[in-house]
Amino acid sequence: MKNPGVNILPQSIQKLPLTPGSFVFVNACASTAPVLTFGNFTTFGWEFYRRGAGVFVGTLGAVPVEQAINFAEVFYRELFRKDKKQTIGQAI
Repeated sequence: MKNPGVNILPQSIQKLPLTPGSFVFVNACASTAPVLTFGNFTTFGWEFYRRGAGVFVGTLGAVPVEQAINFAEVFYRELFRKDKKQTIGQAI
């Protein structure tokens, strides 16, 4: 999903078009913070895995915008290097 400015909540993930086995990168302010939904605590990671995501990369707490952008740029640059194939873990 490529649409900056859209606020996604854990309960709205069920409505996203997600192909099973997808790689999900959520560079959000608090993607692992549990949210109480219908009496159950859920997180972004858990909800994406429930939808079939193969890999979820998310943040543990608040991330200032400048650092979030810098991390994403470095991560994707490393992940898609042409001179060296890397795993997601190595790119991080």
